[in-house]
Order: sequence, then C-alpha cells, then structure tokens
Amino acid sequence: MAKRISLQGANLLRRNLCQPNRLRPFTLRTFSTKAEPPHYSYDTIKKRLEAQPNLVRQFEEALIQLDIAKGRWVDIHYGDDAESVLSDVSISDLQDKDMRTDLSELFGIPYLATASKQEADEAQKTLQGMLFGPKRRPVVASTVRFEGQCKWVFFMVNTGAYYTYLSSQAYQALGLHENDQVLVTLAGHYHNVRMSPRNSHFQDLNFLGWDFLLRNDVSIRSDRKNKTIQLLFEG
Repeated sequence: MAKRISLQGANLLRRNLCQPNRLRPFTLRTFSTKAEPPHYSYDTIKKRLEAQPNLVRQFEEALIQLDIAKGRWVDIHYGDDAESVLSDVSISDLQDKDMRTDLSELFGIPYLATASKQEADEAQKTLQGMLFGPKRRPVVASTVRFEGQCKWVFFMVNTGAYYTYLSSQAYQALGLHENDQVLVTLAGHYHNVRMSPRNSHFQDLNFLGWDFLLRNDVSIRSDRKNKTIQLLFEG
C-alpha cells in the first residue's frame, strides 16, 4: 500500500509540474527548534550536594588519584576545619577556570548563568556550598541581581576579608561599571559590593566577606564527612 501511494504521489507531482496552472496553493509550516533556556534554582544545588554517592568526595578522590598517577606529592592529612583556611590570603588553587568547569559541574549550574528575578529577590535562609579542592576552600552558590540582570555567582566565603567582592567577570555579566561600589541583591538580601582589585591575588574571584556575614547574622556549618557547608541566616 505504501508503495502504491508513493507512485500515485509521484505521478500527481509530475502532472502538476507539466501543467503549472494546475498547482494548488499550499502553506509551508515551520516549527521553531529553539529550546527553552534551562531553569536553575537553589533546589538544583541542594539536590546535587545531597546526591549519593557524594559528588564532592568523588571529585576530591579523583584529583588525588590523578596526582598519584603523575607522581606529584599528595598530602593525605588535609585539614577538615573550614575556619582554618578562611584567613589564607594567598589563593592559587581557586581560579576563574575552576568556577567555569569543576564547580559548575559540582553545583549543577553554569557559572554566571542567568537566574530568575523571582528567585534572585527571594531572601534565602540557607546557602549550600562545599569545601573545594585540597585546601578546602569554602565556596557557595548564590544569586546576585543588579537592576534587570540576575546571575548565579560562586563565592568563596572569606571572613579574613571585611568587604564583599565581585570579580571583573561578574561585574561585566551584571552590567556594572568597573570600580563602582554598588548596591545589589545577594541571595535576596540587599548588600554593597566592590569589584575585586585588578592585579590582586583574588582578581578573578568573588569573596563573600565578613560584612555580609555580620550584617545578616550568618553562621557557618560544615559537614566534614561530605565536604559540604551551609550558611545559615539567623537574623
């Protein structure tokens, strides 16, 4: 039957081509293949960090095995106390590329991805994060909004820095002018931020400083076994 229909269709097309005035008008229907942008939320982060087996521990173990395979020195006595690494001002083990690759994969959200305005304006009571890398850098993911721009930003929690800083990359993504101190919405809370100074040891990093933690009465809770942290807003 399918072959007969195909032959009939071919004959009809041939007759129409030979007699153009017999062609019937037709409508060409097109369909958009543009996919809807993915939606990322704080729930995305929570599910990723609570997944079993633990993704952060798997990532850490993979790095250790890679170092061993390459003959690098490996310190097996990593400190598990988040507070012990917060005041270290020399940061060479956390860079912009880590946020765009490993941290984006672990959080399940691309670094500087667009966030919804509704989520960016909702005051959070908890921020989820992890102790990242061999030096256990405490890193959390949070929304930041400036006017109409809402982005997902990864912050290193640093109580050794009084002010809160955004990298030049984050400034650009949010449409901010360099060197301006501006009021943004960070995790749904209004806060002043500065741009990380160029040529500094943290020019490509975002710091969640003591000013933010103190103003919002934030406490830090760490899970040594799973290498995760929580920032709890108790104010």
